[in-house]
Amino acid sequence: MKIKTIFLALCVLALLFASGCNQPAPPAPTPTPAPAQTPTPKAELKCVLDNCFCDCAGEGEFAECEAPMDCKALYGLTDASCEAVSGKCQFKAGFSKTPLKPTPVLPLKLSYEMASTNQNGEKQTVLASYYFDKAKECNGKDAIIGIVETSQAGQEGSAYSKMTVYLDDGRMAISNMSGKPDLAFDKAVPTALQLDLVLTLNSLFASAGKNFNTDAVWTEEEIPTILKGVTFFSNPQAEISIKKKGDSKGIVPCTNFELLFSQGGPGGEGIVVCVADKSKEILLPYVVSVTMPEGSGITWTLTEAKKEKTDITYYPQCLEPVVCTAVADPLQADRDACTALGGSMDTVRDNRNCVTGWQCFTERDRAISELQNWGPEQCRAVQPGEALIQAVLDCRAQNKQRSYTQSANGCVTEVKCQ
Repeated sequence: MKIKTIFLALCVLALLFASGCNQPAPPAPTPTPAPAQTPTPKAELKCVLDNCFCDCAGEGEFAECEAPMDCKALYGLTDASCEAVSGKCQFKAGFSKTPLKPTPVLPLKLSYEMASTNQNGEKQTVLASYYFDKAKECNGKDAIIGIVETSQAGQEGSAYSKMTVYLDDGRMAISNMSGKPDLAFDKAVPTALQLDLVLTLNSLFASAGKNFNTDAVWTEEEIPTILKGVTFFSNPQAEISIKKKGDSKGIVPCTNFELLFSQGGPGGEGIVVCVADKSKEILLPYVVSVTMPEGSGITWTLTEAKKEKTDITYYPQCLEPVVCTAVADPLQADRDACTALGGSMDTVRDNRNCVTGWQCFTERDRAISELQNWGPEQCRAVQPGEALIQAVLDCRAQNKQRSYTQSANGCVTEVKCQ
């Protein structure tokens, strides 16, 4: 492939004059212009998209260099860094081809909208903004630190978490939700991610002991990649088959990956996750959209991606990802017994948010759990008053969303149906 470039040659003519002496001088000869100087051929380098081209002879003919990625950014090439060898444009002898370490372009704010329908048919929309603020070395690895702000559409107040994202495999570590003032201290404790909205596929691959960033799933055209022992939506999955499915365009251009489940997948069918270019911005393939089968009850989409740093004061911490052990689903007999009591089976979690088992929950149990979990961690030890519990039960019976009023410490003090 050749790219022609038009060069404008600049010529300088030097006119020399001899000065006379005190005696009369003969008439000066008519000056003649000096011959135009031919510019010395100069190698020139160009980068077009992710390909390198150089004009080794300085003749305006550009040949493709044998260097991947963006040559100027990654290899630090100069105009004279290449030469013609056997008709190809290659690096000069002795020039280092070791790439420079890529660095993330920060800050970056990614905002998501997750819509879901619960077991009572209630529609809820969660808004989450992820602030990737600055690069930092954490636990001997390159990482990005920042915060997450989460809220529920139509309700006042937000919950906050600190986050650490590791660039080698895209794993995210996140702290327990807290109030804004808590961020200014160094007391944040990592918790298990129930659902990774931003780096969904990185989390899936990591739970199977693989790295999505470098996996062959990006280049394999025919054979899907199979992940075993993966936890998705907090439920153990025997196997997930993933295959690249072309490109799409949302808020930013993205690549589609289809996920098929061997058992228990959302809606009984596959889902499609579209992720951004892994060589841009945070150097990780963040989610642009997740499409699930109709009736599955949940979906999330990137609604904003812009260069913005949080203005919230927080103490930077390096958090480590929490790894949980998969827990088997309850037996059908246990589910039937729970249903006979007017309840339903749900997960039980430890203080790291890892699932440790299953338990039968009645509507009253769920109302109490909802009130305790809406606020920061300290609210989980507070037994809600009877009036609050009944207010939640009344709203749930009417299939209505709830709005909460919180005290200064973040715990719920009032519930209203919407």
